[in-house]
Amino acid sequence: MGRPLRVTPGGLVYHVLNRANGRQRLFDDDGNYRAFERVMTQACDRVSMRLLAYCVMPNHWHLVVWPRQDGDLYRFMNCGKKRCQEQFSNCLRKMA
Repeated sequence: MGRPLRVTPGGLVYHVLNRANGRQRLFDDDGNYRAFERVMTQACDRVSMRLLAYCVMPNHWHLVVWPRQDGDLYRFMNCGKKRCQEQFSNCLRKMA
């Protein structure tokens, strides 16, 4: 069963992170990092999210985002997850 939706009002800054299970690697080469950046760019464009900063490491990533409207953080992460599923099916299975 999934986690209940969290209230994420727009206009606030959020630190979002995701780690792989068991310290497994999510990104194996430069191409994986570039693909992740493309996915985040597409998700930002689709939801009109302001991405203030990010840091991507082999087994996890951090984002600092500033959603414009209530619920935009959920829509942004959902969009990013779907795009990652398309491009990183192996990586997504490792995500916690």
